[in-house]
Amino acid sequence: MNIKNKFDKLSVKIKSNFKKDYVQGYEKYLQSENQRGNVLMCYITSPFYISSDSNLFYRHQNFQESVAIANVFNSFGYSVDIVPYNKEIDLEKEYDIIFGFGRSFKYSIDQMNYQTCNIFYGTGMHWDQLNQAEAHRLEELKQRRGVEMPATREVSEKDKLDIKEYSDHVIIIGDSPTVKSYEHILKSNEVYTVSNTSFEFLSDYQPRISSPYGYLWMGSGGLVLRGLDVVIEAFSELKHNDIYICGPVSNNEEFISEYEREIGSDNIHLVGFVELESDKFRHLLNNVCFHLYPSASDSAPPGSVTNTMRAGVVPILSEATTPAYLTNDVETLSEISKSEIKRAVKKTSSIKRKRVSRLSKNFSRIAENKFSIDAFKSKFERTLHDILQ
Repeated sequence: MNIKNKFDKLSVKIKSNFKKDYVQGYEKYLQSENQRGNVLMCYITSPFYISSDSNLFYRHQNFQESVAIANVFNSFGYSVDIVPYNKEIDLEKEYDIIFGFGRSFKYSIDQMNYQTCNIFYGTGMHWDQLNQAEAHRLEELKQRRGVEMPATREVSEKDKLDIKEYSDHVIIIGDSPTVKSYEHILKSNEVYTVSNTSFEFLSDYQPRISSPYGYLWMGSGGLVLRGLDVVIEAFSELKHNDIYICGPVSNNEEFISEYEREIGSDNIHLVGFVELESDKFRHLLNNVCFHLYPSASDSAPPGSVTNTMRAGVVPILSEATTPAYLTNDVETLSEISKSEIKRAVKKTSSIKRKRVSRLSKNFSRIAENKFSIDAFKSKFERTLHDILQ
């Protein structure tokens, strides 16, 4: 398959006025007779200077999502500039819409002495919930094992803002559990939602249903927040089931040191970071049928799950990451604990192979329909139409 052809509509041509910290004049889908004004996106700039035929473009689904958002704004008649969400940058023009989150979102609005339409974009649960959830999980770890580890996903005070004060509209990636984390400041009818996406080429990947079934944990930072501690503890006792751990685990020396004995188990495999568009990931799918993701704070469902679903891996999720429309299909963890992980593994490992095959195909179809970039773009278009009408 030619991956580049799959993403021609999203491909980005680098212009002379593109800079890493201030991408100016993105107008790929802007028709001059339809021009309405300027949009400032406070998000990620990398996708706008990385070619869509590069493997780097497929490291995270937010690359294709950010380009799709810019394309939708173009289709509504807006020229788009993009600045990094985590930097304060002095602006060089006036804007009709400011979209995004983070330090640049707040700083840009504070610079304005004229009226703008401000759209906050939440890419996960509210930072109050995230900070509390990580603190709670770290305290649980301390109580169990007597070890203190630092928070790695904590949102600092300088990166917070008053959403009600700074936003006219709110769009959040996720579903009811994600929206619920904002309920202390927003009513549910004040929030628009979109879903995470998955990469199209993953539909061609399918796991080999082999017995005993293998399990996958795939995530980025926040290892304790995302339940890797109890996953490792559980599988150190589940000797007949293998767990493959994908992510930057080796970068966290304190975590590796604490779990050195368990990680030495023959059935616990540290894989490291895996490119989804790689033979390594294809081979990994020959060993795994289920994706364990016991995260205490994420979007519902998170991007790692939408992508593995697209590839046919069956999810096992925490309540925080299970969207309402999947509650009848997904094995949901009632708590983030070793005993609950063991219960879920024992239950799913006893499912007959034919049913696992059906579940695999069903979740792949759900991801193809619900988490495609086209579905994301259509939902974002409808949302923007409601906001701007």
